[in-house]
Amino acid sequence: MGMRSADIPLSHPHLKHNNRVWVNTYKKGDEYHHKIIIKEAGYTNDVVFKLGQESAGSHNGSSFSLKYEDKDGALVGTVHRTGTKEQPLDKTINNVFKLEGDHLVMTSTIDGVTMKRYYKTRT
Repeated sequence: MGMRSADIPLSHPHLKHNNRVWVNTYKKGDEYHHKIIIKEAGYTNDVVFKLGQESAGSHNGSSFSLKYEDKDGALVGTVHRTGTKEQPLDKTINNVFKLEGDHLVMTSTIDGVTMKRYYKTRT
């Protein structure tokens, strides 16, 4: 798994609550990419992983591990955030990415709370 990012703190002067977030999820060879782009803030985060393999990475100094699998046409996985030395964290996020019509639906559950995000697919 690779992590290529221009880590950006939430206090970045060009990061606004209404910035458009581009999410590109695609397969290249046997690797999957989950690329997040916020153009206005000059931010790119490309998480690269292989199905069925646990991978490790970091973002803004916080460590995480992830593992994704293909289940019934959906990308299903777990992200475990461990935090930093200064601020330990023990949180598990369960994600499901599934195409529904012309939308990619991301369903995430953490601490018993479930949320859905809808991303319009591009052709």
